[in-house]
Amino acid sequence: IADLQAGGQRHIAALRLALRTAQAKGNWVEAVRLVRQLVKVKALTAEQAEPVKRRANQEGLRQRAGDALALMNYWQGLPRDEQRDARLVAELARDLIAAGDSAAAQKALEAQLALDWDSTLAGVYGRCEGGEIRPRLAKAEEWLKRQPRDPQLLLTLGRLCVQSQLWGKAESYLDASLAIAPGWEAHVELAHLAERVGRTDDANRHYRAAAELSRR
Repeated sequence: IADLQAGGQRHIAALRLALRTAQAKGNWVEAVRLVRQLVKVKALTAEQAEPVKRRANQEGLRQRAGDALALMNYWQGLPRDEQRDARLVAELARDLIAAGDSAAAQKALEAQLALDWDSTLAGVYGRCEGGEIRPRLAKAEEWLKRQPRDPQLLLTLGRLCVQSQLWGKAESYLDASLAIAPGWEAHVELAHLAERVGRTDDANRHYRAAAELSRR
């Protein structure tokens, strides 16, 4: 395979075999490079290449989990069109938050949401912690004007209000999220909130509701 490629031959069968080999060996940087080549020689359409590139890039991010600098170096090396994959942005943001760099996660999420709205990304935004909370809250409230019935955005607003110790607003946002799309995460947040303000019965009720929804 290497000889065929080194000789400058656009040998599609060799490229496909090289791609399968790279995937089997877990060499995801090489896998992405080969997919791009296959698109360039029209052996794959952009639509066919998208899930392959996504999988390869997901694995590339996972291999760097726990290292915020390595994650960002990998991300910045991707072409712009691959950086606009909402699923990849969500994975990057979760990994950055787990690695302790919520600021970088926040920046990546805001950049993608400015291009194209995605409810999942709005939900991940609420997981960012540390730094200045109020600017994140103000940003999310601006989004709410355009996405007033997005349950993940409302959940995020509830979480941000909890971080800001705005208990009444937090409860209102979380209740609104549940009214649109009942989910166990909002119940857990409401349970934690009820515990903070000494409403034990309400906390237990929300924990039971969360357990029931998670079983479903």
